[in-house]
Amino acid sequence: MKLMSSKILNDLHNLINTNLEAQSGYKTAAEKVNNKNLKEIFIIYIQRKSEYVDELKRLSKELFGEKEEKDNFPFEKFTIQMPQTDANSVLLKCEDLEEKSLKNYESILNDEIPSNIKETLLRHSNGIKEARIHMKSLEGKF
Repeated sequence: MKLMSSKILNDLHNLINTNLEAQSGYKTAAEKVNNKNLKEIFIIYIQRKSEYVDELKRLSKELFGEKEEKDNFPFEKFTIQMPQTDANSVLLKCEDLEEKSLKNYESILNDEIPSNIKETLLRHSNGIKEARIHMKSLEGKF
């Protein structure tokens, strides 16, 4: 059970970092593009990623205690390279970030994990799928 708990904690940590990376990417994207509507869309996704991070941290704390979370896994700082101001290139980069996020979520969802964690990860995964579809639908419109 200890080994399984350690893996789950590590998985949660990896998803936190995955979401922090995507959040950083959206922040960079919002800074790079000139279109006000696109900036607002990116800000919505920044907030969504922040909510995901908060939920994952809360799950980690509930399951393993605050000490486990802080002592074992430092959270990374990300600097995402984005194209200058070309909206379509920025959208493609955001789409790539969501694709990476989705792969990380799906690999964990294939494991045996507690139902409360699975429920949260499925909800996040569905949100990521929606974001990818949204990014694709915006290509060529800005």
